Amino acid sequence: MRRLLLFLLMAGITGCSDSEPASEPVAEKRTEAPPAVPKAKTQPVVAPTHPVTRPDPPAVVEKPELAIFQAPGKVPLLVSVRTKSGKKHVGEVLERTDSGLVLYDIVLRGTVTIPKDQTKSIIEGIDEGKAGFHVPFATYGAWKLTKLLRAGKVQGQITMVSEQGLFINLGSTAGLVAGQTIKLLGQAESIMDPETEKVLAVFRPTLATLLVSQVMNADVSKVTLNSPESSVSIKRGMVVECERLPRTVVLIPPQWESGDPNLKTGDEALYLTEHVLTELVRNDIPVISQDQVSRIRAEIASRESQEQESVSGIAIAEEVQADVVLTGKLLAKGRTGNVTLHVTDVPTTRLVGVLTGRIRRDKIKDESEKAKKVAVVVMKGGNRINVLAKRIGITPAMAGSLLLAMPFDQETVRVTGRTIQVRDISAYNRHGIGGSATIATVEQGVRG
Repeated sequence: MRRLLLFLLMAGITGCSDSEPASEPVAEKRTEAPPAVPKAKTQPVVAPTHPVTRPDPPAVVEKPELAIFQAPGKVPLLVSVRTKSGKKHVGEVLERTDSGLVLYDIVLRGTVTIPKDQTKSIIEGIDEGKAGFHVPFATYGAWKLTKLLRAGKVQGQITMVSEQGLFINLGSTAGLVAGQTIKLLGQAESIMDPETEKVLAVFRPTLATLLVSQVMNADVSKVTLNSPESSVSIKRGMVVECERLPRTVVLIPPQWESGDPNLKTGDEALYLTEHVLTELVRNDIPVISQDQVSRIRAEIASRESQEQESVSGIAIAEEVQADVVLTGKLLAKGRTGNVTLHVTDVPTTRLVGVLTGRIRRDKIKDESEKAKKVAVVVMKGGNRINVLAKRIGITPAMAGSLLLAMPFDQETVRVTGRTIQVRDISAYNRHGIGGSATIATVEQGVRG
């Protein structure tokens, strides 16, 4: 009986506890690492004793070489200097000293030294927007293009002469590379207008040639005498000149635009084109003649069955194998015109920069004619010949006066086989009237 009561009592105590039984602790599972697999021993490579037949590799298709786009160069601000004698110089400052300024005059296309005691006034910080108040648009535009393209001739100075060598203030920014030839120039000689006695250009004779041995940075290069036996005394401040790799430019005449339908327009676009081409040639930039542009435009239009006006400038540039093409517009505004020319690298079709400015419509003809006259006088006085003439083999002995300096005049050059007929256009007008012919035979072929 006692055992039965004890049993019932124990059963009741158990029923008063939690309804769910306590969970038993779960043992932590451990993941056993798999047994290490012994690495197979590296067997020495034994060359087969018999030839192994392998499938022929797939043919490799050569990819066309991609054109390299050269980043545009830096365009510095200009200064305008008035001297006490009444002369005006607009250009890029090369050196400032206590005694005066050394600058590259973009009108004279030469380095000039202006003593401080001869300086009357200086205007600093002339950018593209202000340049039109000091020089014609074509003059500034051609100079700016040489900066953007790192093309044409560039002048600098001897900055140091020491036991370490010779150093000039031209570097990678100016487009110099090791192995380039540099001219050491002598004292400046002014080329004067025979009628007005106005200084048209500065001519410096070549004293020696230097060789770029090292381009040290953006603004300095080390040079050596290319002809050590030549007796020339080299001093700090002497002017040097480098002729960089030429880049041929084709200018598509700008399109006229006007917001006033009653505004009458004349030949301003033609005169502007002539003026720009003249300044490009004066800056030793090879150009394509306007006759060539017109002919190529007509050929492309006929071949593609389209209107001539719809032929793009880049298509014309590719056809004539130019390096750079200038396209844009001329917006007429009363007596003035706003010019915008886009500079495009032809191989890559990338925009290099933009030339902007303003022209006086009533003065553009006179400016164009004056530029041509200056070019004629300078070419005669300096006994220099245009870079285009050099490229096709014309020598100074063949030149009556200007030859190829005005490539926009009609029938300036005719090529038949190995004979070149060149027009002396010192008496030419823009309608192609006047001038005489010179016949020259090229021994090593003709380009152009």
